[in-house]
Amino acid sequence: MSPTHLATLLLTLVVSLTAFSATAQTPPASAIPPIDQLTGIQAAASRTYVQDVESLLAATPDLDMEEVFRGLVSTSVMVLEFDNAGNAATAYDEFTASIVSGLPMMAQGGTPEVSRTDIAEIGTRATLARLHTRTSDEYETWLEFVMVQDDRYVYVVTALTAVEAELGMATNVAAWVAMNGEYAGDEAIFVGDGGSSGGIWGFMPPTGDETLEGLIPVVDEILYPAPAS
Repeated sequence: MSPTHLATLLLTLVVSLTAFSATAQTPPASAIPPIDQLTGIQAAASRTYVQDVESLLAATPDLDMEEVFRGLVSTSVMVLEFDNAGNAATAYDEFTASIVSGLPMMAQGGTPEVSRTDIAEIGTRATLARLHTRTSDEYETWLEFVMVQDDRYVYVVTALTAVEAELGMATNVAAWVAMNGEYAGDEAIFVGDGGSSGGIWGFMPPTGDETLEGLIPVVDEILYPAPAS
């Protein structure tokens, strides 16, 4: 599997921001641990949530789309299952180091500011990494990654926002996954537009949960094992 699969977490970031002034890009492949080479990996999947543009347009036909994406744009959740907590801990360290070192390369223009903070009381241990980019006096973005080790699971949650008041979304979603997410049985059903269920999909916040702040699922991806071609 290509290490660029983590770019799925930033799918909406790329699509949404090309409509006006793009301020971020996906990390280089060299910055992402190849999932299929992680020791003890059993399963991995991701889900991306975005603004419910269809409902917004139905309610307000003359909606200014640029204004929509000047708020909370998207969040994504990646869940990785390992055979034991030791291998999960090693993967957590790899993801954290790779994402923190790769954040400056995700900015386009402006002056990127990167910060890293340990988070208490989420899983076994957790880290927040944040990229703040200002490209003009009027436009800036915050891209947050929260990496969590929770026993033999690792969660990587992202959130993209263009308003400072929405900072903390990634932390809130990561806390939901750690506290409420659970393995949902061996019979997993894959639905690519965000409706998968069973297995590790049980860790994903469901549509309508208040933690999502109105965002809806749009893309599911199986990251490991690779789907049969």
